[in-house]
Amino acid sequence: MIRNANNNIRPVPAAFFALLLLPLYLGAWGRFGLKVPAAVSLSLLTALMLAFFTRKNHNRGSGFPWAMFWVFPLFVPLGMPLWLIPLSLTAGWLIAVFCFGGYGKNIFNPLAIALVFILAGYASSVSIVATRPFPGAFDAFAVWTAGINPPGSVVTKSLTYSMQTDWSLLAGGLQPSLPGLAFPGVLLLMALFTGLFFGGRRIWLVSFIFSVTFFTLFLQRLYPGHVVGCFNILLMGITPALIFACLADSPTIPDCASSQVCHAMLLALLLVCFVGFSELVLHAAFALLFVQILCPLLIDVFQLEKH
Repeated sequence: MIRNANNNIRPVPAAFFALLLLPLYLGAWGRFGLKVPAAVSLSLLTALMLAFFTRKNHNRGSGFPWAMFWVFPLFVPLGMPLWLIPLSLTAGWLIAVFCFGGYGKNIFNPLAIALVFILAGYASSVSIVATRPFPGAFDAFAVWTAGINPPGSVVTKSLTYSMQTDWSLLAGGLQPSLPGLAFPGVLLLMALFTGLFFGGRRIWLVSFIFSVTFFTLFLQRLYPGHVVGCFNILLMGITPALIFACLADSPTIPDCASSQVCHAMLLALLLVCFVGFSELVLHAAFALLFVQILCPLLIDVFQLEKH
């Protein structure tokens, strides 16, 4: 089981996630429209509801993971019906937490479970190039929309075909209507800062960053034209958003250093494969779930830690 059994690493405070992500959500609001604050509000309201109904469990020593509900809107496809947000979060919470004896004992990331529910229930809404941000930073503050359709374009079947250069990803450009992809460069810097100084999972983070780059380069050589540029998947917003998702649920990252390296490499490989060859960017959630299933098995096989 992958969990922080000894609780010797403190999770990142939820207030810190709020301090970092609120300015980003305000910027995404100006680029994508009123659906961004609506998605954030629904996520936090769901957290309040779950915290109320599970308050007895929190009094027994495990706090409520507010940080996860600050992070979840990074992944929400704004083209989908907003009522799916509380439904998906509640389902993810019940499956990932209640089935395993409470928060801190969960082996699956509740946020990832919620994203899988979104994919399974409304997959057509998460098409990668369905919409893009408005050009101005304040153009969409009074607009109820998920962005604007690129002129004269059709929905692209591959993520990488819409990417021109590696560094253009830092500015957001023609990225799809996911709040986490509005300012990819800013989100990446915030994710690195959070992981290195507050997350207590530095070995995992460094291994993950290097592994994503290595596997992207490797697949670029194997399949020229499918993975355009060696840093695309690293610089796009889904990778730092996934870092936030892991750090917000620290029990699903191993304690042992060698186990963290194994976890990071496997997650990076699956992330690159899922995102690099799929039109659904949220397939990264499947990578996170698979690594939480496979990593303990690999640790046992290679005896990376003593039991």
